[in-house]
Amino acid sequence: MLTNTIDHGYKDDREKNIDIRVIYGKDKQTIRIRDNGKPFDPVEWHKKNHPEDPASGLGIRMVMGLAKEVRYVPAMDMNNIMLIL
Repeated sequence: MLTNTIDHGYKDDREKNIDIRVIYGKDKQTIRIRDNGKPFDPVEWHKKNHPEDPASGLGIRMVMGLAKEVRYVPAMDMNNIMLIL
């Protein structure tokens, strides 16, 4: 997901920020990825894109398959993606 953020999320010269936070709890682990790239909701993308080519969107498909829950929250011009494992 981070490679996609870098490759597709930044097309201008503004400062690029990506913040990764890992929260390890007793019953669940959460990875939060926050970036200031162009808005992108991987949850909606996954719902709408089921191409015949199984390699298309492979990273998003893998993450959606491995995580118990994926949340996307746009806030303060930032993408916030939470992966609950």
